[in-house]
Amino acid sequence: MKSRYVLALVSLHHDNSDFSGNIYPEVGRLESPDYDKTSDIRNGICGVIGGLDTGWLFNPENCKVLQVDNDDEIVDIDKDHHLVKFHSGLVVYSGDLNSCSSYIKLNSPDSAEI
Repeated sequence: MKSRYVLALVSLHHDNSDFSGNIYPEVGRLESPDYDKTSDIRNGICGVIGGLDTGWLFNPENCKVLQVDNDDEIVDIDKDHHLVKFHSGLVVYSGDLNSCSSYIKLNSPDSAEI
């Protein structure tokens, strides 16, 4: 059975912004004002599903975990590296790469499969 949500890992600049200019709260809801359903990573929120690959993460010191509803249209950007784009998410954890990865392993709806 498909879970209601997935967990995505993102890395941010020191001012809590991503490369698209989205500003992330420490916790709480985040919505991209310019989301579109294309593969253009400049329009939306991008993250690594399940934190399975860190190749796209540019700042391991400032990361966040977002809970993304499966009802939100998730656009595959790079299937080999699990990079996706979505319209909105709920920031549920903030920390460095190691602590965020640990959070995902413990709290992912599919953690037994990771």
